[in-house]
Amino acid sequence: MWTYNPREDIEFEKEMLFTNVDAFRAVLKDYTIQKGFPLVRLKNENSRCTAKCGAEGCNWRIHASPIANTTIFMVKTYTPEHTCVMDRKNSEATSDWIAKKLISVMRDHPEMTSNGVKAEMQKHEVLPSRMQIYRAKKKALEALEGSHSEAYEKLPKYAELLRINNPGSIMKIHYDRPNLLVEPKFLRLFISFKAQRDGFLAGCRPFIRFDGCHLKCAFGGILLTAVALDGNNSLFPLAFAVVKCENKEAWS
Repeated sequence: MWTYNPREDIEFEKEMLFTNVDAFRAVLKDYTIQKGFPLVRLKNENSRCTAKCGAEGCNWRIHASPIANTTIFMVKTYTPEHTCVMDRKNSEATSDWIAKKLISVMRDHPEMTSNGVKAEMQKHEVLPSRMQIYRAKKKALEALEGSHSEAYEKLPKYAELLRINNPGSIMKIHYDRPNLLVEPKFLRLFISFKAQRDGFLAGCRPFIRFDGCHLKCAFGGILLTAVALDGNNSLFPLAFAVVKCENKEAWS
């Protein structure tokens, strides 16, 4: 059975085995990008996969299908010789494919820059566009950390955990829900930890300043903050809120 080894190039052989059709397709895609040639899928079904090189005059071709009464895929026929020229801008190297390759790297380096992505892709002989890099980074981070939508859905659970584990803290979430048949829509959020209020009363000047800034994320909004000055003339956060826009209703 074929197993992935990132340190070795992929090489197909006749009678090579794969756990299922999806595993074969994934390896075929990686191989196509590794070798840098256009792939034409003649058959791409669960019962058979046949592909050839899309370059004119190139004889490379592969066919695989499952072993009888199993899901194990076997390479039945294979013509390995390529006569075409490698192309680093391979159309198979989509943002989804790049994102999958980035996940393991970005798990340890979530702040990876675009140049870092380029350097990582050079290991695969791929030259992605700026838009591909942007989309791939976004997809990789969502796979690791979840999407903004998923984060908003977890706010009620976070509020409950805060109430249990941090007594005295305040967290209020406002939703727009005209009736029970409509899914609740997030409107605004307020959080003030008990330690913040205790710190203000114990060592801050009795003056509070308010400020706000725009949030650069999928849903936008405004981050409002209340701060004071501590004994070292440094800003001391008291509370913060996330609202749709900065108006009288939001500040109240």
